[in-house]
Amino acid sequence: MTSSLPYGHSSGTASPNRLWLVVLLLLLGATLRIHGAARQAPLHADEALFADFARQMVPQGDWNLDTVNTDKPPGTFFLVGTSFLLVGETSFAARFPNILASLISLAAFYGIAKRLSSRAQTGVLALGMLVVAPIDIRYAATVFQDPPMLAGVLLGIWLASDQKWSGAGFALGIATIMKPTALWALPLVIGIGLLHHHNLNMYWGHLLRRIGYFALGSAIPIGAIMLWDESRQAQSFIELGSHNNNPGRLIRSDEVWPRAESWLSIISDIAGSPYLAGIFLAAALFGLTMAVRYTPSRQNGTVYWFITVYLVNYLGIYWLVAFGIWDRYVYLIAPLLLLLAAAGSVALLARARRTRVLLLPTAMVILLTASMPASWQSTGQTDPDEMQGIATFSEVLNQDYAGHIVYDNWIGWHFRWYLGADPSIQVVYFPTPEDLALHLQDADAVRYLAAPSAEKALPWLHLLQQYQVRSEVAYQPSGSQLVLYRLYPPLLQPIFG
Repeated sequence: MTSSLPYGHSSGTASPNRLWLVVLLLLLGATLRIHGAARQAPLHADEALFADFARQMVPQGDWNLDTVNTDKPPGTFFLVGTSFLLVGETSFAARFPNILASLISLAAFYGIAKRLSSRAQTGVLALGMLVVAPIDIRYAATVFQDPPMLAGVLLGIWLASDQKWSGAGFALGIATIMKPTALWALPLVIGIGLLHHHNLNMYWGHLLRRIGYFALGSAIPIGAIMLWDESRQAQSFIELGSHNNNPGRLIRSDEVWPRAESWLSIISDIAGSPYLAGIFLAAALFGLTMAVRYTPSRQNGTVYWFITVYLVNYLGIYWLVAFGIWDRYVYLIAPLLLLLAAAGSVALLARARRTRVLLLPTAMVILLTASMPASWQSTGQTDPDEMQGIATFSEVLNQDYAGHIVYDNWIGWHFRWYLGADPSIQVVYFPTPEDLALHLQDADAVRYLAAPSAEKALPWLHLLQQYQVRSEVAYQPSGSQLVLYRLYPPLLQPIFG
């Protein structure tokens, strides 16, 4: 009889029915993620910048990115640039590598959950939770570095738990050259690998040998990327990343509760709703409690308690240090939270022995029914900073305003991507309307100002008017807030006024 203990060693071999369920869940995951990437939403400003770097690096052959400053390593730029060569320079091609990375994460996560719990049911339920997790669906349909980074981390955990230490180190190294945030997972990968080993009382020599293999594997990709950074003419991405992401202080007293509320809100989004998040939390606590009470589950329980301590410390640091509050910081640990919830849920379901055959399918139906509305909505979400109509807007500027100077304060990163590698207009950035007004005093030709909306442009136009710069709408795409203004400098007023 299969043990009903929460982390007991039941058969790890999945039945044919479970294999079909895993395949169906992976197909569902692929559908949700491809639908999100195939939508016609414009790239976020950061995505547009990353896509432009990828185009410059691979199709244009500037492998060192010598002419740009970036605080990100080039791993994802290489992937996206390669996608451009294979698929074409489109927004979908820019997002395609993250779809593949997300599917790799799903497969690796299933293997981790199944192996650490010694229960195929836990693997299936954990996989289902991650398949419909809104945060994973959203990031899979982007050009951000997080999905490839997470795929490398999960592969590292999976390999370390199987005592493949050089492979685990290499996987974490690959994750690091996608996004250095992966280094936060270093103690997690090593800790799970050591604690899951059946002989915890290994000699120091054996322990050091495993760590050595891990270090050697990780040194290969990390060393290569450091050599790349050293050979560049532009500023080091390591120095720039440290400068841009180091808050340099702890939180103030008036930030204690607001930050806690914000982080809790982001964490609840992993489950799709606060109600599901509460259920997942209760299940995780139940599973951890059962791991303490029953001796046969002690080893597996130790791994889960280690993960719990890691999560508490991780979230505590991000709460206590004044980092920005972004959901991408939780993205790395989202699978771990779902893993605990899945293991606890299976532990709870296993207590009802008479109906346990139907419990997993029932749990999957309830999970999918409760999560799918938020999951499907995530496939169509666009960032509020993204500007509808930017592709058409840029195309018209290239075609109808070739050779003209277009001033900009808001759209620069979008323009870098959507105007193409060889734009026909000259985009000039100005930080303030005063700077632009002074500059236009000596201009002797019509100029243009591009703005994301008339509302944002209004203060600029009012100030320009005070400096005798007249303006009028030159072009606005249908159904878009983007607008192009024609500017008449003072020197042209006798002619046009």
